Amino acid sequence: MAGSELRLKLQRRREEGQASTISESLSGVRSFGYVQDDEMPDWVGLKVAEWLRSESLPDSRIDDEVDGQVDQWIEKFSMDSKMGKRFYCRTGLLFFPGLTAK
Repeated sequence: MAGSELRLKLQRRREEGQASTISESLSGVRSFGYVQDDEMPDWVGLKVAEWLRSESLPDSRIDDEVDGQVDQWIEKFSMDSKMGKRFYCRTGLLFFPGLTAK
């Protein structure tokens, strides 16, 4: 038990560092903070589980040659997908699973 508690504490500490850089690294996106899975609407978890099960190719991809155009790509992607102004971004982190952004 003590070993697993220590591992979780160490993981949380590592993730705190990762979380502090994630929102800063998202060019063209304004972060409103992290949310836990239980703070997201129920449909989000269902959709994520559906996407993780699929083995399809992505329907959109940013080109490696768009240097300086990431903001425009994100804006176009959000409009084309009709995802609205605010959205959740999955982080892959255990303690900071979702980021609310605009």
